Amino acid sequence: MKFISKLLTLFLITILIESCSSTRTYTKNKYWSCLGPFETVMDKDKQELIYKILERAVVSKKDIPDYQLLKDKKRIYITTQYTDKFFEESEVSYLGKKDIPRRIAGVKFSLKSPEELQKIADETGLFTFLSLGNIEINQDTAVIGIDHWWQQQTNSKQIQMSGGGYILEYKKVDGKWQFDNVVKKF
Repeated sequence: MKFISKLLTLFLITILIESCSSTRTYTKNKYWSCLGPFETVMDKDKQELIYKILERAVVSKKDIPDYQLLKDKKRIYITTQYTDKFFEESEVSYLGKKDIPRRIAGVKFSLKSPEELQKIADETGLFTFLSLGNIEINQDTAVIGIDHWWQQQTNSKQIQMSGGGYILEYKKVDGKWQFDNVVKKF
């Protein structure tokens, strides 16, 4: 009886260890790369705004809705595609590896195309990634949005009812973009 109890305990510990270590398989080195597929270069204002919103959302404030759902908070994927308007039919643009920071504090970012994100999910399972949008600059005011989405396996039937994001407004003060207010949370 003791043998069966010890065997069962060992089995449960193995399952627990395996399940804890597999929660971040999607960011293991096999998939991770800080290099993006495109060489676009945004203007300095857009680069600074992208840095500011990433820093706020997942580094300092960690206030993007459902932040806790990011399984690996130190290695985060960002999709190459972004839209001019989150909730409207709009043109799709692309981020390049020079448009996003590789790291802010202890958080690393990796740019992936939708096809690359799908391949990783098909091999490792469900995970979240970040998407940027609503980037508008009008002289000394700007808005930028960020959200996080679920990437699931191609054949999955699950519906994810979490994630979300926000659109922030910034003002330019002494040549630097400063946070002004949250325009919309979703």
